[in-house]
Amino acid sequence: MKRLLSGVCVFIVGLAFSYSASAQGVPAKAFENVTLHKADGSTVEDAVIVWRNGVIEAAGKNVSIPFDAEVWDGGDSLHVYPGFIDGYAYWGSPDQKQFEDTPKYRGKPSYERAGIRPERQAREAVKMDSDDFKKVMKKGFTTAALGTKGYMIPGQLDLFLLQPELQIGDLYKGGVGMQMQFEESYRVYPSTVMGIMARFEQLMMEAKALNEWQGYYASSSTEIAPPPNDPVLEALYPVMQNEQRIFFKADSKEMIERVFALQDKLDFDWVLVSGMEAYKVADELKQRDVPVLASINFPKKPEWKKEDYEEEGEVTDEMQGFRDKRWNAYLARYRNIKKLMEDGVQVGFASADLELKEMADRMKDWSEYGDVTPEEMLKVMTANTADILVKGSALGGLKKGQVASFSIMNKPFIEEKAAAVYSVSAGELNELND
Repeated sequence: MKRLLSGVCVFIVGLAFSYSASAQGVPAKAFENVTLHKADGSTVEDAVIVWRNGVIEAAGKNVSIPFDAEVWDGGDSLHVYPGFIDGYAYWGSPDQKQFEDTPKYRGKPSYERAGIRPERQAREAVKMDSDDFKKVMKKGFTTAALGTKGYMIPGQLDLFLLQPELQIGDLYKGGVGMQMQFEESYRVYPSTVMGIMARFEQLMMEAKALNEWQGYYASSSTEIAPPPNDPVLEALYPVMQNEQRIFFKADSKEMIERVFALQDKLDFDWVLVSGMEAYKVADELKQRDVPVLASINFPKKPEWKKEDYEEEGEVTDEMQGFRDKRWNAYLARYRNIKKLMEDGVQVGFASADLELKEMADRMKDWSEYGDVTPEEMLKVMTANTADILVKGSALGGLKKGQVASFSIMNKPFIEEKAAAVYSVSAGELNELND
């Protein structure tokens, strides 16, 4: 009788587990015997990570693996990292459109000719079958805010959870921000930095006027002329109403200060992108609560600084002084991110103009000369960037309840020839073969 009751209990418990698993949609997946590297800098060896339905269920030591889980054994040699996040990338973007003609009315060109495309969505322009996506996934990236190349206002940034061949269904959040930069149009207005500033101010005033006209027309009982349709101006409404931020790409101190001047006039919310000289205005960025998606597209080391360089002839004191001054200027850019962090500026990561083939070398330079620890680098490229992009806690970590987007690497990410062998994006496991 006891044996029968025991069998019934096991059967009931089994049904309960079965129902629970089916209620959750799909079987769980797990990696065991791996080293977890968390966004806060802590490390857990001989660990387990479990996910189901695109969400992390557990990550840590002594984690119980569900009975229905498909399990991969890391063999104590694999390292699990929160997926790196690129806050502003051109991966898969078509080349910037080139204009050769000189329009008849150079002072009043079309929006496209002037490079004013705030209505343009990255998901409609990005080449979804680009080889770039698999390449960056091999480097540990699982998420990216994709933009398009262009002039003054190239378009909207769309946040994607990466797959080797991207699909619209991999879109995590559309329109996370509007791209803007001091990129002059060719032979038409605005063709100078000051022209771009004036044109943007004019656009914002025109958008405000159109918005008011549309509101009055919708609510008025009198006969008035209907407002025109203008998708470009209407795409500026969220910026005008502080519902969407501008992701403004600028590097020099002078250009960043020009964005400050625009902000003072137009009162918009913005994120500085690239910002190679952001350290020079860190106090102002902090005061204005402007986050920075910083680039590591550092200048390449001069020939005389390379380890294999053999000095020819004697170096004079004057030449050495010049070299020291020049090298200190290089170091200031390498240490830009560290300085921003020390000054309390929220700082994340953006590849921006950095070419993929240069990524490994620039990461090495950042580690060697940037005065940062691997733990600080990881936080910048994961949790910090996630906070800037979505202002939430769903991405950028290995915590229970977060989106299952992480990389399984063959060695610590900062070591030479480190590469992701598996990538999990929104729960989907990709094996990254060469």
